[in-house]
Amino acid sequence: MAGGKAEESAKMKFSMDYYNIPEENIFFVPDKTKKLDFLKYLHEEKYPELQESDIAMVEDTVKTLNQIFNNSDFMTVHVTSFMD
Repeated sequence: MAGGKAEESAKMKFSMDYYNIPEENIFFVPDKTKKLDFLKYLHEEKYPELQESDIAMVEDTVKTLNQIFNNSDFMTVHVTSFMD
């Protein structure tokens, strides 16, 4: 979720620079509550050959990670996992 194009661009740059996540693997949704729906769409439409457990949500909000974890088999990763 981003609060506008400037914030979206900054989050994308940060994710690419510090987490080495390729641009094509970064997506934005209009609302945190839509993240699980988007993961399901991504799985069904772009990566149907993968298991849900092969797709990860990297997020900084524990509540969102828990909601995804408790309602799917998608991997959930807190952003601090990438920090030294």
